[in-house]
Amino acid sequence: ATINADNIVLSSATGFSADDYILIDGEPGAGGSSTAEENKELNQIASIASDTLTLNNDIYDTYLTADTADATVVTLKQNIVIDGLKFENADNNKEWIDIQYGRNITIENCTFTVGQRLYAHESDRIYIHDSNFFSAGAGVRFDFVKYGGVKGNRFLDLTNQAVLFYFHSDSCVAENNYAQDISRCVEVNIFSENCIVDNNIGIQCSSYGFLLDADSHRVRFTNNEIANAANTAMALTDSDNIVATNNVIRNCLVTSMTLEGCSHAKIAGNQLYTNGSTTSHHGIHVFTTAGNNADRNLIIGNVVDTVTGESIVLDGSAGASCEGNIVTGNTIDTGYRGIIVT
Repeated sequence: ATINADNIVLSSATGFSADDYILIDGEPGAGGSSTAEENKELNQIASIASDTLTLNNDIYDTYLTADTADATVVTLKQNIVIDGLKFENADNNKEWIDIQYGRNITIENCTFTVGQRLYAHESDRIYIHDSNFFSAGAGVRFDFVKYGGVKGNRFLDLTNQAVLFYFHSDSCVAENNYAQDISRCVEVNIFSENCIVDNNIGIQCSSYGFLLDADSHRVRFTNNEIANAANTAMALTDSDNIVATNNVIRNCLVTSMTLEGCSHAKIAGNQLYTNGSTTSHHGIHVFTTAGNNADRNLIIGNVVDTVTGESIVLDGSAGASCEGNIVTGNTIDTGYRGIIVT
């Protein structure tokens, strides 16, 4: 089955019926999905002709017999609202709520204290709104979730991420969240695409402020603020077609913003103030990794003010291509040096 198709062909359609919901699994039993073949998604059967299932929605990915891809009928939990509940003192290795095969589920105005995380997987249209997460391991984690939303929540005193879009999560939004004394504010990782991270505040991050990694493409970071992060404030890694605009980064201990092995990114209108602690900590650092180019990025209209290292660095020393990058219209004040190409 090919990406964007509206049908899949099975070895046998016995046991499937029109209107069934199905889980399409690119590599059953693979466990942690660290490769592109290991995607999963929910869909619904519109009709069946012989062994061909016509679906209500186009599929998100390509699924191959060579990867032992299959489809399974599942029972959805859908159209559920959880409002105004308090979840307290869960085992720190257990989830407060674990949603699998969910659709159109909203959790709002709830409080979660002392536990692990709110976890949704193999689901779509999961919305977490206006809730509080206190003194816990992690906040919200999505795996294989499409069209999820995490909006208007408060995360305080977490040992891990406030928000994690993981394992092929697609078209998810983290917006208007406040996170303080956490590991990372928002992380998008492992083949998650088309996500939006907008207008979030992260204060006192013990690790990164925002992290993008592992072939997670077409992700947008806009209007966010990070202060007092112990590691890179915004680390964008091995991903393409990223947009990072109008973010404010201040008083962070390491590099303000990195593009590591990223191409076709737009970095524009960001304000970077008083960051870094040594001359190896830069304002905006674009660099290659083995096998990952850093080409054709646009660095435009940013303010880099008082960094301990270089203000803007383009670094191809890892041996991959670092070409066609445009650096223009930036304001640089009080860095170790200005713009460095190496």
